Amino acid sequence: MVWPFSKKTSGLSPEVERIFEKISYLLENDAEQLALYPEPLRARLLAGTNVDCISAGVGPFGQSIKNPIPVNGPIGEMVYLSSLRFGEQRLLFHRVRSINEIDIYECVTMDGASWDILFLDMYHPRKSKLSPRDYSMVSNPLFGGVNREVSGFPELIYEAIAAHTKSQFGMSLADPRIRQSIEKINFQKPRRHATRIARIVSGNFEIRPDDLIEELTNEAIGCQTSIYDRLSKFAEVGLNREDIRMPEIVYFVLSLTVHSIFQFSQISAKSDIADKISLNVLKMNIESNGIRSPLSEAVAAYQGRFRVYRAAILQMTKEHGDLRDAQFQFGLLLSQNLTGKNSPVFGAFLSSAVGVILAELNEIIVEVESV
Repeated sequence: MVWPFSKKTSGLSPEVERIFEKISYLLENDAEQLALYPEPLRARLLAGTNVDCISAGVGPFGQSIKNPIPVNGPIGEMVYLSSLRFGEQRLLFHRVRSINEIDIYECVTMDGASWDILFLDMYHPRKSKLSPRDYSMVSNPLFGGVNREVSGFPELIYEAIAAHTKSQFGMSLADPRIRQSIEKINFQKPRRHATRIARIVSGNFEIRPDDLIEELTNEAIGCQTSIYDRLSKFAEVGLNREDIRMPEIVYFVLSLTVHSIFQFSQISAKSDIADKISLNVLKMNIESNGIRSPLSEAVAAYQGRFRVYRAAILQMTKEHGDLRDAQFQFGLLLSQNLTGKNSPVFGAFLSSAVGVILAELNEIIVEVESV
């Protein structure tokens, strides 16, 4: 048997071994967890649907309040979240509040690098076997969090887990590595995550278009700067810095941004948001001399490029056809437009950047609109 707490140590008393056996079996068995609940909670959980995902769920699994993760009660929530891994990292978590019986958990990887919000529906007879996007699952873990809010999260989460599990199971089931991690790492919440959590906790669930405009404007500026910096490093293969066309980078990134709005956003006023972001980014680049032309000329140039770039994006992301050839051709188009050189090397980098940028834009839109 593999112990969930540590390697099995010889010399344990039969009584202690029986405790370990009992807790290990409990953590692995949905029915045993259900048996711990009082009525009428147990009856309600048993009456829930036996599913891995909600049939009417909308949005990314577990990362949208409209598509919560089905689990079996509050113990099920803790066991499920404790089983998740982001890469090789386990999650630290606490429940920040509930909305219409959907529990909302703030999560961070134990190395402090990745923050997230996950949504769970505990009124089901078993835990889902599915994991949210970018997550995986391991079996029989120690606990990484609790099903209540922890002030000072995550710095005080180890003590909260130890106290909660000792009260519920008769012994601490807190992973000792959590305490070691907290002692070494200075956890810093990203601004976007902190804003989202504050909105959830305050009960302000209205989606504000201004939030989306600000986030996507900042992301577009960041992406264009990143592409320029990466292209600048191609000097060894014949690309001079003066060959890089910053206006074209701006038009290209804006085209990806606007495409993402129409592809992923649930807000009705997509056209107004797209126009405002486009004007924001163009004006900021004119003010910084990234674009050396009047706004009217920049708008006209961008409108022309948008039609070309969006057609190529749709071709590259369609479900059928030769996608590899579409990516190659799009890469050559970008290489010619952004550098003046018909280079497969530059094109390969630029076409690969498309997927990365679209994924980040999608994540921002989902985060802003998920609650």
